[in-house]
Amino acid sequence: MKISRRKFLKGAAIGTAAAAGVGFWQLGEVDRLRVRHQTLTLPRWDANGLRVALLTDLHVDQDAAEVLALRAIELAAQEKPDLILVSGDTISRHYQKTPQHITTVMGRLRDTGIPCYQVLGNHEYWAFRAHEVVAYLQASPVPLLRNEVQEIEGINLWGVDDALMNRWRPDSLPRKYDRNVLAMLHEPDPADDLQGSPSLVLSGHSHGGQVCLPGQISFHTPKGARRYIRGFYPSAPNPLFVSCGVGTTGPRVRAFCPPEINILTLNG
Repeated sequence: MKISRRKFLKGAAIGTAAAAGVGFWQLGEVDRLRVRHQTLTLPRWDANGLRVALLTDLHVDQDAAEVLALRAIELAAQEKPDLILVSGDTISRHYQKTPQHITTVMGRLRDTGIPCYQVLGNHEYWAFRAHEVVAYLQASPVPLLRNEVQEIEGINLWGVDDALMNRWRPDSLPRKYDRNVLAMLHEPDPADDLQGSPSLVLSGHSHGGQVCLPGQISFHTPKGARRYIRGFYPSAPNPLFVSCGVGTTGPRVRAFCPPEINILTLNG
């Protein structure tokens, strides 16, 4: 069927406008927080039915980011998980309100009454006066695990310090912990090199790509999240789950990759 030039141009203009409209609408996804439920089957795991809320990459360096982080904590607490785990990059940088943001967010986590634990990410080390940022998090009411294990009613939580900044010890899991080991490591790609065969590694860092094409096809992911970008990788050398995270880095936008809280039910 022949189409006139005028009709073709009109159709192209409408299509372009529609695509632009969808694109601009998607850039507003930065605040469209979703709760994702998944059940994972793990090796060397006896604590069937354990429910973990994973919060990562809060990047609380603006008031708007703090509001989103507090809403994420509220939604996670409403799910009544057994654990809330924060796997790094709680902040992006150090500035005047950083201590206030950390105090508010960590205080809200404590007030849930649910056991909460955290590890560090690369941004805590990249921040101006990084030693102060780490000290604020260390002094918060949420225990900070740095290459150490916390035993929690039959669960062995292994908090690994940041790999990208070479602060990690991939061999820091004592040999006696050979079952029911949950590892937290901010960057997912180095999880392949963790020693001791954890049942599951929980990571973030990738933001899922943050600004993606439809279908969550990512343009770019940072170093440390090139092989593993989002979701569950049961066949990785160490079974791995990567969250798209809550916050953002760079421009405060997301497209086709909304922020997420992950509620994970773990079975053997």
